Amino acid sequence: MKWSRLAVVAFALLTSSLSAQTPTNAIGTWKAVFTGPIGPRPKMVAEITFTIQSTPAGLVGTAQAASWPGELEVSDLKLEGDRLSFTGTGKKGWSTGIGGVVTQHCCPKLKFAGTIKGDDMVLMLTWTSTEFDDPGKAPLPMEAKRISK
Repeated sequence: MKWSRLAVVAFALLTSSLSAQTPTNAIGTWKAVFTGPIGPRPKMVAEITFTIQSTPAGLVGTAQAASWPGELEVSDLKLEGDRLSFTGTGKKGWSTGIGGVVTQHCCPKLKFAGTIKGDDMVLMLTWTSTEFDDPGKAPLPMEAKRISK
């Protein structure tokens, strides 16, 4: 009798531990908006929508940030407990011009890190580039709401 109780308790602990590690708290479509002062925010993006799905191979995602940078290729998607992080890389570059010389640049790289609580997420976004990664660049605060599961 004691062994069967012990087995039931061990099974309950194991399944609750495994279910806490499943990615279901991140699955769905999320809409993120900037919070904080408008000064350092990118002016061309008001919101970023991203979708996270679970596959047999692990988590995968898609993201869209306005018409520019547009569709983002999602990589490095990680979920550890309630902490989520991923990188979204744009496919569209931009141009700069000085003294009649135009230089083409490619592409924006957006690094997200945040915490999920139910259908809400608090994120920090570091907006860099595929050409250079500024480790001193200040992250921008965002809040996201799950808009569908």
